[in-house]
Amino acid sequence: IMVAGGIGLAPLIFLSHQMESSRKILLMGAKTADEIIPVDGLVSPGLEIEIATDDGTRGHHGVVTDLLESILSEVDVGKAMVYACGPGTMLKKVSSICSARGVRCQVSLETAMACGVGACLGCAVLGKKKDGKYYHVCKDGPVFDAEQIEWNG
Repeated sequence: IMVAGGIGLAPLIFLSHQMESSRKILLMGAKTADEIIPVDGLVSPGLEIEIATDDGTRGHHGVVTDLLESILSEVDVGKAMVYACGPGTMLKKVSSICSARGVRCQVSLETAMACGVGACLGCAVLGKKKDGKYYHVCKDGPVFDAEQIEWNG
């Protein structure tokens, strides 16, 4: 299950071609229908696509995490895997939903990466470990297990 918010769709398009799952689902969210990025011809064949818009102009009227909760109620959560990319508030909610249901989840963080080597600290995110470790998105990521990130930090 892939969850994309806005431009967070980009890395998930590539992931859709690499996945070997028998059922692949892409959940896309945006504020309005005008902000939905057309994916025809870009994603892998057979991909199920569901859309949510905040204003209800296309697909589900609400946020993309509503769709995630609905899909997770239909699948075997022991076999499910969620991949998400989008705004931080969306990723926090995706992580919370997955954690509550015992679903594995990886997030691709969207952050500015000025130097690309971790020296400038512009892309530092707080990890969940008790030692207060910071991860550098540019060199440690940008993909992390959702459980590694301190979403309230």
